[in-house]
Amino acid sequence: MRQTLLSVLLSAALLLTVMPAHAEAPPLLTAGAEYGPAGSKVPPPALVTALLPRVDRASAELFSECLSQEGIPPRKRHLQFSAAKLPSPRKGRVLYFVRPALDASCRAFYGAHIFQHWLVEHDVAKGPASLQMVFDSAADGFDVLPAVSRGRYHVVTTGCDATACTLTEWVDAGRGYARHRCWELRTAEDGREVREPQVCAAP
Repeated sequence: MRQTLLSVLLSAALLLTVMPAHAEAPPLLTAGAEYGPAGSKVPPPALVTALLPRVDRASAELFSECLSQEGIPPRKRHLQFSAAKLPSPRKGRVLYFVRPALDASCRAFYGAHIFQHWLVEHDVAKGPASLQMVFDSAADGFDVLPAVSRGRYHVVTTGCDATACTLTEWVDAGRGYARHRCWELRTAEDGREVREPQVCAAP
């Protein structure tokens, strides 16, 4: 029952992610723990090599232990991830959305109903050494919006519990991403989906 309610709330949250402020422009990318964006592929090994030292340390250690237990060599660890490429608002750069693969045998980057995910920026002219993580989160859902601040897309994370979902819009505030605004989405007693502005929680 709890999982069913979570699924309903998350589905509604994703449908309402960009409303009302961006109702005219749907997300560029949408992902959840059980589904990924269309066109996702196995990321290049260099992308995963650059990413792993920057992810949650405890999860990275569990991931390394799993690779050893499963007999997966380091040269094949990139197969445990999935990536989708986006055009970066910054000239000469490419943006990758990276997440654990849906069918990953090592589940260190998944929780009970959340998944870790990252945005990695690549300066094409400078090669793999320029790969830079610009956003990381663990949530039930994730969206990249077409709106741009300081050369980076706005993004929305969705976190749900048994009764409601909280949507947080993040923007580049000059020193990385920061919370911009938040909403709560819940189901009223009459079955209506109610969306209310909320004060964003402290970092």
